Amino acid sequence: MATARLPSTDRQWSNTMQNNDDTGQYGQATTTVTTPETPQTTTKGGRYDKNSASVRERALAALRHGEFNLAEQILSADDPSTAVLIENLRIYQAELEMQNEELRKSQRTTESALERFSAMFQQLPIAELVLDRYGLIVEANPSALQLLQLRNTQYHQYFLARMLLHTDQARLISAWERLTVQESLELTEVRMQLGNGSSLVVDLHIAQLPAPEGQDQQNRLICAVIDRTEQARQREALGNAYDRLESSRECYRVLAEFSPEWDYWLGLDNHFIHVSPACQDITGYSASEFIENPELLETIMHPEDLDAWQQHLAHPLDSNKHHVPLSFRIRTRDGQQKWIDHICSTVLSEDGRALGRRGVNRDVTSRHQAEKALQRSEALLNATSRLARVGGWEFDADNKTLRWTQITRLLHEVDDDFQPTVETALEFYDPHDRAVLHQAIKRALSEGCPYELELRLQTARGGKLWVRTNAEAVYNDNGSIGGLRGSIQDITERVKAEQARRESEQQYRTLFESAGQAMLILREERCVLANRAAQRLFGYDEPTCLLGKHPCDVSPAMQPDGEPSTDKASRFITRAMRGEVQHFEWEHLHADGSPVPVQVTMLPIEFGSKPALYATLQDLTEQRAAERREVQARTVFENTSEGIIITDPEQRILAVNRAFTELTGYTENKVLGQTPSMLKSGRQNEMFYQSMWAALQK
Repeated sequence: MATARLPSTDRQWSNTMQNNDDTGQYGQATTTVTTPETPQTTTKGGRYDKNSASVRERALAALRHGEFNLAEQILSADDPSTAVLIENLRIYQAELEMQNEELRKSQRTTESALERFSAMFQQLPIAELVLDRYGLIVEANPSALQLLQLRNTQYHQYFLARMLLHTDQARLISAWERLTVQESLELTEVRMQLGNGSSLVVDLHIAQLPAPEGQDQQNRLICAVIDRTEQARQREALGNAYDRLESSRECYRVLAEFSPEWDYWLGLDNHFIHVSPACQDITGYSASEFIENPELLETIMHPEDLDAWQQHLAHPLDSNKHHVPLSFRIRTRDGQQKWIDHICSTVLSEDGRALGRRGVNRDVTSRHQAEKALQRSEALLNATSRLARVGGWEFDADNKTLRWTQITRLLHEVDDDFQPTVETALEFYDPHDRAVLHQAIKRALSEGCPYELELRLQTARGGKLWVRTNAEAVYNDNGSIGGLRGSIQDITERVKAEQARRESEQQYRTLFESAGQAMLILREERCVLANRAAQRLFGYDEPTCLLGKHPCDVSPAMQPDGEPSTDKASRFITRAMRGEVQHFEWEHLHADGSPVPVQVTMLPIEFGSKPALYATLQDLTEQRAAERREVQARTVFENTSEGIIITDPEQRILAVNRAFTELTGYTENKVLGQTPSMLKSGRQNEMFYQSMWAALQK
């Protein structure tokens, strides 16, 4: 049996036993022990009172009064008697037995507490950890091993701080450093990262474990880990639910108040329960006006549509389907007429009761107007197609069916019951064109290549037509070619007109090339066409030598009137392009460098579908030479010393020179229109005039 002294033994000895410091003898000391069970007992002179209580009772009384050093005091006396010594030894033995019994009780209590703590530590459903002063997990209960996914802590070392996320490690370390023996630490909603990659949200409760006397009080820590993951998740989910609810409420409010369409809820009594504010944009009346006046809608409805609306409302509510859509007209507050498309369905409560109608009134005035315009356009297109003789056709490659529009049937002059196919359609075309069309159709179906051809066609009644037919591929949803779609147009008149135009152009070109007068066509101030007369005028080998040249390229820098050729040419070309016909004289240069005076006539035309200028050039070289000769002859006529008379075939005088006036005395004004027979001025004799008359007759 192990025995030990209580820790308080040395400190609890009292001086209730008085030694013989005063008397010098131990026996004179008196010890008084009082207990609730026995009267006071006294030993005097070291003698034992046999009538007193038992030794054990007196020892128990001494222990109760804390007199644990009684035996030591007796032994320290100078000459204790044998009886007293034996008595005190018995007392001391009783003291030791009592102390041992108390120690065993304390040990049993401690062992029981330890067993309870161990059972609670191991079986507690809360994760518990024992940590050293550095945060190393020394021991973990099964709940902690399972929660934190820990392996045996005896062989694997885990630091609690390292199991936390970085953002929470600082919180733990900071609080840990301030932890004292009397304090506990609580950290809420700490996030932990487990080894398997999962995470936890936990509360940590940390406190110091009592240490045995003489050991470091910070040796061990107890840490309770409360799993708050589900609570945090539920709280987050609840918060998200509240957020979604608030968002839903806001969405419903936005949908109800900011709907761009005229939404409504019509009760069973045909009174509006809710009307969206958008009704005012459509009708000019506010939502409150419709709610306060249930008959307002019928008031603004067109009278011709009112009966259909009332029949619509009389239709029984059906929870399984929407009601038949309805269109009606209304008159807005400002007097406009609008078309409304109405659709509604039954509103049901959770228990299936009908609560009225929920519907939408959409303003389709623009669409209705567009449909009317489309109908007019289709009618116009059909009329135009008939007038332009343009038909359509469609070929379904999957079903091998060919469909013609009415205009196409009219162009082919077939009967109403005629069902065309690709083969029969090809037979209408001229044999020389049939192969071309057949090849184009094959390429369009296989490669998706569109085509546009002008072909000859013979109708079912023998008519001869020129047609333009085109087609493009029609693709299926999977990207394959599902058929062709195209048109056919009667271009017979246009072909005839083009043939006539080509003949006319050929005639014009023949005239242009064979004309004796030089002709040029200018586009963007450059020559694009010249005839052979122009080639000869400028002295070039071929008319093409003039192509691309500007008029100033074949002109001197200055015109005879002193104006620069570039300025003068630009002025006349600009005027001609404005539509003004220009007539002017111009001096060009021959290929040999000699001047070529011409009379230019320039007017605007369209050449090759583009604006151009047509210019004719009349060579003035001979005219200028004749003018020079005339000047020379006039000089001789006026300055000769012989009288000269010029008459017409009827012998009437047209002109006379100065010498004639000097010889005959007649001025030119007097003799003009007269015959020479009247010349008898008296200045010459009769023989002179007869000789002159004879000369005139010759």
